[in-house]
Parts: sequence; C-alpha cells; structure tokens
Amino acid sequence: MTRGVASTANCSWIRCGLSICVALLATASGAALATGQYSTAPEADPVAELALVDGRTVGDLLDSVGKTVVLIYEPSECFSCNGLLGRWIALGKGQDMPVAVVLTSRPTRQQAASLAFLRIEVVGVLLHGLLDSDASAAHLFDGMTRIRSAVGMVQQMAMLNELTELSSTLHPSPTSQRR
Repeated sequence: MTRGVASTANCSWIRCGLSICVALLATASGAALATGQYSTAPEADPVAELALVDGRTVGDLLDSVGKTVVLIYEPSECFSCNGLLGRWIALGKGQDMPVAVVLTSRPTRQQAASLAFLRIEVVGVLLHGLLDSDASAAHLFDGMTRIRSAVGMVQQMAMLNELTELSSTLHPSPTSQRR
C-alpha cells in the first residue's frame, strides 16, 4: 500500500495520545501537501492494522458490511470489569453486531479455563501486546471504518449503555411492545 508522509504506523493510538496523533498527522499532511508528496490513498486504521499472533490483523476480524465491536482486553481484566465483558457479549448476541474479543497477551491456563466456562470466545491475541497497561478498549467499526472508541471502563460503560439503548429502540422486546 502506498502511503504519504502522514503514516499511522508511527502514530498508533497505542503509542501516543489521540490528540498528539491528530496533531502529528495534521502537521505531516500539511507538509506533504506543500511539497506535493501527499498520497490520496486512504490510511489504514491503526487498530485494524494491529497484528495477531496467528498472522491475521484485527481488520481481518471485521465484518465488511455492518457493525462490529472489537474489544481489546488484558486477560486479567476480563474478570474485573463488573460484568462489562458479559454485557458486551450479550449486546452482540441481542442484535446483528458481532463482538470480537482480542487479548493483549495469551491467557494463563486458569484464565483460559474461566473464559471457556463463561463461553467467551477469544478470537485473537495481539502479537506485540500493548504499551499502555490500562488500555483496555472497545472499538466500534462500521464495515472497515472505526467510528468510535472507548478506552477504560467508564468510557466503555457509557458507549455500551448508548448502544444498548439504541438497540432497545430499534429492536423492542415483546414485553415492551404489549404496553
């Protein structure tokens, strides 16, 4: 893939804050435009480009049509988020929106057994982990485009509540339709 000067490879959300990334990309894009080195090819999403241990990328997990939630969690966080992971999984099953659980490292035997007991399917493990230990995140993709990210438990809870509310208005339960 041909890229301009404003490559996201060195400006992944893992390596720096979003505002710094935006500033770096804007600066690099402006310099590229001024020198005529700008490529009009769209940049790949840094989250979708994350490599998995099996050779795929997070982008390979996405549904090319429709919405997909990609959860990137430290294995130990799967059990400490007050049922947050379970709520994400339930939301995905309640509507036509797959939820892909990706771990930052391989789970221990005990963690793998607990995930299996809870019927939580892990679809991938990041090849290089994450640099920020508190970077558990939910990423909402529409097709191949990331439309929203929520980092940390508070932001994820807010995003989950909004999606649950939206889902309930679009797909009312049989009991709410009788009223």
